[in-house]
Amino acid sequence: MREVSGNSHSQDDSRPNFGLGDATKADRVITEWPSGNKQEYVDLTADRVFAITELNQTPPPRPSAGPGGAVTRAGLTAGSCP
Repeated sequence: MREVSGNSHSQDDSRPNFGLGDATKADRVITEWPSGNKQEYVDLTADRVFAITELNQTPPPRPSAGPGGAVTRAGLTAGSCP
């Protein structure tokens, strides 16, 4: 794992370089963002520059208990039919 941080106003090139040896592609690259989001890329061709941007991912809704103990999630109540 390699941690990368940088300032977009810096004149230094903060793009990470990964040596692949004789390989012609990276089988898998996983980006873990400070927000906790993870993105996976497969079969990335060697000798290329890839721009990776964090996707805006919404966490799944968490179940919660309402009045009387009914458990709800995403607008549905347990035991009810939509």
